[in-house]
Amino acid sequence: MSNYNSKAINNTSVNDSKTIEGRGYSSFLFTLAKSSFIGMAIGFMFEKSGVDTYISAILGAIIGLIPLLIFIFIIKNSEGKDIIDLNNHLFGKPIGIIFNTILNLTVFFMCIIVFYNITQFINSEYMPETNINYCRFLIILVVTYTATKDIAVISRVSQILLIINIMFFLLSFFGLMNAYNINNILPVLSTGVKPTLSSAIMYTIFTTFPIFLLTIIKDSQVKEEKGKVKRIILMYVFVNIIIITLIVITTLVLGGDVVGLYKYPEYTALKAFSLFSILERIENILALQFIFNVFVFLTLSLYFVTTSIKKIFKNNENLSKYVPYILGVIIMIIVNLFFNNSFLVNILIKKYILYVIGIGIMGVMVITALGIILKKISSKNRYYKKSYRINNYN
Repeated sequence: MSNYNSKAINNTSVNDSKTIEGRGYSSFLFTLAKSSFIGMAIGFMFEKSGVDTYISAILGAIIGLIPLLIFIFIIKNSEGKDIIDLNNHLFGKPIGIIFNTILNLTVFFMCIIVFYNITQFINSEYMPETNINYCRFLIILVVTYTATKDIAVISRVSQILLIINIMFFLLSFFGLMNAYNINNILPVLSTGVKPTLSSAIMYTIFTTFPIFLLTIIKDSQVKEEKGKVKRIILMYVFVNIIIITLIVITTLVLGGDVVGLYKYPEYTALKAFSLFSILERIENILALQFIFNVFVFLTLSLYFVTTSIKKIFKNNENLSKYVPYILGVIIMIIVNLFFNNSFLVNILIKKYILYVIGIGIMGVMVITALGIILKKISSKNRYYKKSYRINNYN
């Protein structure tokens, strides 16, 4: 009996070590929601809505509640399945495979785009004299290695990075106070209503699409705790307050006339950092908060695609464990072959990235949510018909 109990305890401890705590799960929302901003979202938004970008961010955060509720609906009605198995269950294998293929290709494409952006940023601002392929190799090596780990390990990394992110943000907020100019956010709606609304939609898409990566995590991988939905909503509100504040800070420091000219406006604003005239020129350290967010996104993206591929080769464990590294090599090859002209790449991203995300991720997730609703309706109809037949028979 004692041996049985000790085995049970050991099994429980092993299972606990492989499950995510509530804090770990919600920490993903913070880092993921901010992951698309460096080199993409904020720069695009400032270019479109200028000084009114903070208004766009507020509107975008409100609009973003719609995809957030879709995400919550999917995870609450997943029946213990991840998004891949859920789509196969809802639509059958042929259609489910099509949806899952679109989903994985889009996630992988976004992984490549974000990887390209962050390596360009690091190379230009941190290591301008270093060959960019060296930078790319180091980042992809760390990301692929982390993606091979259990999701519980990745969540603990995310929690640590969340704490560091908040510390760096607060340090940035107070250290830039001397550079704030309230006139830089005036006049209100100077760019007009249409650019502001367009920028708001952009904000919504960029902040919410990474959150759907969490649908690859099964319920069995998360410790059952009360208030999971409440934590998700609170973290969403919290991260949007942080992002909106960051946009306001950037506008206050740089000004609406020139802020749209910078590729990395949030980083450029940090160059004005000065805390009590003691700490100077530490923008590179503070900018690590942006890199950490991207790191979590890249890791979870590879984890997402790796989990999907492993389902195909589930009978071949030797091949499965090398999947993240194979994906990493593919990313390096694609970036080096097709992303040599940064000007053309930036135009491509600006013109098509929102459509890719909207159709490939948001669209599929909406279809999944509709599939869940239709299945529920179908199940209720079958139940009522069965009850009707039984009552008539009696």
